Amino acid sequence: MTEQSPTRRKVLRSIGAAGALSLLPRQALGASKTEVGTPLKNLGPYKEATVEEMSAIYQRRPNTDQFAISTGAFGNGIEFYLVSGAPSPQKSPKEVIPLTNSSEIGVFAPQWRGESEIEYTQDYKRKVANVSADNNLEDPTIVDKDVSQSDGEFSTMLSVPFPIPSSLPIDLCTPMPNGNQICIQTGKIIDNFGQPRDCRDGESAPVVSVDVKITEKESFGAGDVVASVSPWIGLETDGSAVWVGEEISGECTRYPIKIQDFTAAPADLVDQLGEVSGDIVEKLGYSRNNGVLVAAVAVVIALLIAAPPTGVPA
Repeated sequence: MTEQSPTRRKVLRSIGAAGALSLLPRQALGASKTEVGTPLKNLGPYKEATVEEMSAIYQRRPNTDQFAISTGAFGNGIEFYLVSGAPSPQKSPKEVIPLTNSSEIGVFAPQWRGESEIEYTQDYKRKVANVSADNNLEDPTIVDKDVSQSDGEFSTMLSVPFPIPSSLPIDLCTPMPNGNQICIQTGKIIDNFGQPRDCRDGESAPVVSVDVKITEKESFGAGDVVASVSPWIGLETDGSAVWVGEEISGECTRYPIKIQDFTAAPADLVDQLGEVSGDIVEKLGYSRNNGVLVAAVAVVIALLIAAPPTGVPA
């Protein structure tokens, strides 16, 4: 995936919790155009992926095995797809059908308003259309001409709205100010202790790492809209940098950090991690003004720092 333009960065930060979408999964197949209404023949590394793994955001179509998804996984920008043949988001679909293929900024926040009527944001415009029997968007109507807004200010001082665990793994769910629910879950660190992680262009440095799953749910119309990302987060064994990656696409990014006291308690470490946590949240496609998510990622990093050998000995 090419570097995001400032315009794309702005829309990713600005159109709300259901629209500020994950950049993971990444564009995996190049920039060739897809044909609207025709199932994709080549899903690349996502050919066995579940609905949840290939989507930045998804919502089940009422009373069907279909989901509306928004994703940049298939090499055509962040576009809108209908996937079918999946009894649950944890299962692989039988077909992935493009509904759009020429968005300039991207398509975000698909939300069913009925069995065939769907609402979505495309290139700053909020639209409503019907999904036809041959899988095309019929009669799209603009209901809001401009949903962009200011990026706002970001504070590196974090307020953690939940008790900070003493160690990994963690399983946290908490309500957000907008009424949504956000959950963050991690695996255990012992299985990945001090090992490099695979990246598309090689390997990361040796890291203490955990697999992370972040989900956000918003109740809307016919059911919950779910945004989900599943990165791994790792700390270099000398504590000099944090790595974030995504297993299927192989994308990895390194973030240098400076920690004054590696033996500090996790709650004290969190206060030093606001900036890098905000950067990571943006890399995942969410707004760095999402204080709950930024705090949750900072807690994961703090607990990695507190684990041996960089932190307090076990």
